[in-house]
Amino acid sequence: MNYLRTQEKQVLRTVAYKLSGYALGRTIQPSDELLISRIAEGGGDTTFSQLVAEIISSKQFRNKLGKDESPPAIAFAKGSK
Repeated sequence: MNYLRTQEKQVLRTVAYKLSGYALGRTIQPSDELLISRIAEGGGDTTFSQLVAEIISSKQFRNKLGKDESPPAIAFAKGSK
């Protein structure tokens, strides 16, 4: 337990990384690094509720497509390409 306390920033970063990947339903991408870093900056004082709130208020989470959703199809007028 003492080891985890000495490594609390890294532990928080790992939890944020894994939880973000789960919440987003995909592998973490380089564009997610800012979100992960922002969460990890909170250090050991960050609660699980704060961690979740940060993820669900992120641009990545709010703008993700669901499994049954797909980008809108582009309808072409007859005779155009």
